[in-house]
Amino acid sequence: MKRIVCFIFVALLFCTSCTTNTLAASSVVDYQKEIAKCKEMKDAAHEMAECTRMLGFPESHTIIKTAQSKWQEYNKLQSEYQKQLDTYNNKLVKWKKEYPNATSIYEKLKAQGLSDVTTCAILGNVMRETGGDTLSVNPYIYGYDGYSSYYGMCQWSLYYNPSVNGKSIDGQVQYLMDTMPKNMKMFGGNYEYFKSISDVGTAARYFNNYYERGSGNSLRASNAYTALKYYTS
Repeated sequence: MKRIVCFIFVALLFCTSCTTNTLAASSVVDYQKEIAKCKEMKDAAHEMAECTRMLGFPESHTIIKTAQSKWQEYNKLQSEYQKQLDTYNNKLVKWKKEYPNATSIYEKLKAQGLSDVTTCAILGNVMRETGGDTLSVNPYIYGYDGYSSYYGMCQWSLYYNPSVNGKSIDGQVQYLMDTMPKNMKMFGGNYEYFKSISDVGTAARYFNNYYERGSGNSLRASNAYTALKYYTS
């Protein structure tokens, strides 16, 4: 029975190994998750080898050799992810120094699971709303058009969005995430489709058409390309 359990463990290790085999992270949260996965797989490989030894198999046995190989594979992958995380964190220091508010919005949107394209599409709109078409955005400003007051990185109308009034960047990003699906649907768009768009200019226009409902589509698209180049080059 113990041998059966051990061999099932081997099969599970091979199957699970397929989930972490490429460097696909693109945010602090992503890197941390992948590093944790690597550690988990290393622990599993170690347990597999120990289990096999306890059953009396020699060090030359295929299961132990496989476990050692897998441990080395995931240790190398973990090191590569750690290097990329360190590089990413160094970039964050630079980004936060140059554009603290835009970078904070970028980080928080990425932490919500949005892609670089979707995140920068939103940033391109924020740049139009509160940054003078630059990454020097001010998400704490109020506006007034003679009819209604507006606030925040998306210049939400406080007549229709009173609960966003005075919120921090954290609160504004969460409010945006909470309202995007419903608002896009209300204006004929689809949030899931928005997240799938691969061209940042197209995504910026889509966000404007079905969420912001403002003017200057071409500027928003141009801003989004600027943001994407800055944060991914």
